[in-house]
Amino acid sequence: MNYLISNINDLETTERILILVCSIFVAIIIVLFIVSLCLATRKRKSVLSNQMQNTRVYIINVKNKTIVYFDKHKINEVKSIPLFKFFEQFDSNNSTIVENWIKSLINDPDNARSFLETHIKVSKNNKTEFVLLEATSVEPNENIIHLESHLLPQLSTSSSKHNGQRFLLSYEVMQAKFNEAMSQNRKRGAGCLIHLYFKQNVMNLTTKYSLGALTIQSINILSSYLNERRCACLTDVNEIFIFDDAIANRSQFFSLANQIIKKINGYLVINSMDDEYGVCIGAAILDKDSTNMKVFLSRCRSMVIFAEKDKETGVALYEESSSKVLSSSVAAHKELTSLIHNRSFRYYFTPIISSAKAKIYAYMLSISPYGTSFKDFASVLKEATSRNLLTSIYDIVINDFRKTAKENELVLLRISLEFLDVILKNTRDAKSKNTVLLLEQEQMILFNDKISELKDKLERIKACGYSIGLLFETVPTATLSNKLIRMFDLIFLTGKLSEDIEKDKRAQADLRLMKQIYKSYEIPIIIYGLDTIASAEVALTNGIEYFSCTEICNASSVFEYLGKRHVKLIREMNKKLN
Repeated sequence: MNYLISNINDLETTERILILVCSIFVAIIIVLFIVSLCLATRKRKSVLSNQMQNTRVYIINVKNKTIVYFDKHKINEVKSIPLFKFFEQFDSNNSTIVENWIKSLINDPDNARSFLETHIKVSKNNKTEFVLLEATSVEPNENIIHLESHLLPQLSTSSSKHNGQRFLLSYEVMQAKFNEAMSQNRKRGAGCLIHLYFKQNVMNLTTKYSLGALTIQSINILSSYLNERRCACLTDVNEIFIFDDAIANRSQFFSLANQIIKKINGYLVINSMDDEYGVCIGAAILDKDSTNMKVFLSRCRSMVIFAEKDKETGVALYEESSSKVLSSSVAAHKELTSLIHNRSFRYYFTPIISSAKAKIYAYMLSISPYGTSFKDFASVLKEATSRNLLTSIYDIVINDFRKTAKENELVLLRISLEFLDVILKNTRDAKSKNTVLLLEQEQMILFNDKISELKDKLERIKACGYSIGLLFETVPTATLSNKLIRMFDLIFLTGKLSEDIEKDKRAQADLRLMKQIYKSYEIPIIIYGLDTIASAEVALTNGIEYFSCTEICNASSVFEYLGKRHVKLIREMNKKLN
């Protein structure tokens, strides 16, 4: 009996130990599972967080159907994939949209959107996140596109945890929401366009952020302000449109706008970015004249120009009584702001040929506005000067005209003294630009009584890295001082000095006179605007080495190079003259 009881006791002890061991084992498994789950979640959040703050650069060769890409914070890790792999990152619907957008950038770069919002897969289970694709450079002739990809907050209309992200809408959805508000004849509502901009010339900045990346951060900052009545959408790579159908008056609008400005400026200050970037808000109150969202956005954009100039608040509201916009020249103002916003300028480069070397010495840049009643760039500058908008024109021109460059080509740009002041104000360092600014002698002679002031400006612009040229359209009746002329890097002859010099004996005499006057300065003398080879031969006969001739090389939207036939022609011209 005692033996049996002993065996039973031993069995109970064994079971206890077995149960204890099993319990510990199960507990360890549960703990490990929870830890691994937490680590996986943390890892995913960390990866996503890095992606959210990182910019990925894609260089797409459409012709070869290949892509090279890298992350900006890992620029040494360059990878290459076939084009179809890039499209596979998107679901079937979005893949088609992205593919059509890529095609439009090559086939119609002037009218294609510069950015695209879509969804991209970020995990193996096909979980998607909203992404902004920004076309930073397009080379149609080479079939090359440079894209920057920025992840956006997830768009989830069914999310139970509201953090404002589900009220970030696509442009189309926002347009439908706006139209619904208008159809109901609501007497409440306002929209504000948050505009992010560079305070300095973008080509001179050495910051790790682009405007696109800053837009992403701003959306994250603004998410806490969004709700059912107040939604946001992207209208450009550096624009966020917020529509609030509950705002009833000006005070409510300014309360919201000031909070937004303060929040984004706070972010810029904390991250030491406030010297390079700025934020402003142009806005309008909903009224019966707001026929559609496009018209409404146009009003907001017209106020962005004023908001950017208002350093105290950075906010401007469109109102019927506003004398700023509703002036006698309102049409010209709207057209100019639209021209600036859409960057509606085409750039043409006319080769300047060196006859001695039979190669291209430089390119004369001419700028043509399109989709506007402004007849030429000079009239745009005149209107922009009167409205204090030259800085906006400067930002566009200086940033855009070199996008087609293959190398560091020398470019000549004709400017006014007013434009020179804008360049001085906005430029720190231009040593990589290889640009010559051409100043008109007739305009400069008007400042002969302010020689020291003029000399100071020329010294400062050269210290920035620019070269300067002195432009003549006729033989001058008065000249600048020798000291001032010696500051210039070249002489540029155009207008009557280059018109019909093949037949016009007076023009030939003027050309010889200009050569005689300025040869002692030992700087290049360029004659621009010759039509025929015969005219070019006359210029060469009179000792002018550098010239442009449309019969040899006409203006082009890209940097053209001399063909073998043209090189042979120029060498034969030289041989004949020598």
